[in-house]
Amino acid sequence: MMSVLLAAIPLAIAVNPPVSQPIVSTAGLVIAQADSPTTRIADWSETAAEYQGQVGRQIRYSCIPNGSLSSVWGTDIYTDDSSICSAAVHAGLINQSQGGNVIIEIAPGEIAYEGTTRNGVTSTEWGRWDGSFVFVD
Repeated sequence: MMSVLLAAIPLAIAVNPPVSQPIVSTAGLVIAQADSPTTRIADWSETAAEYQGQVGRQIRYSCIPNGSLSSVWGTDIYTDDSSICSAAVHAGLINQSQGGNVIIEIAPGEIAYEGTTRNGVTSTEWGRWDGSFVFVD
């Protein structure tokens, strides 16, 4: 009988695992920084409402190209039920045809939100709301 020695190989790889230490490739390149946010693929109706109350949490979104603009409330500080990708166009961070990556940070609610038109997107003013998000540079 022949015995074969197998190296320990992980059988499962998590997609976007939480990172507490930098992940470095065998070539010495940093793949992910410690505490970097995970990336969520977002259609243009995606909001941050599920994170309400998690103030300070950061989430990275990848907005797909050629998405349909959705509702946005606020300017610079957006209600957490606003379309993240549409708000990113409003803020001038991405464009509708190419999409792109953005990072949001969950913020507390505001007493009022200002409506404006920027970059072809009109945001609506709104009164008191319990949760917000802002874009992180």
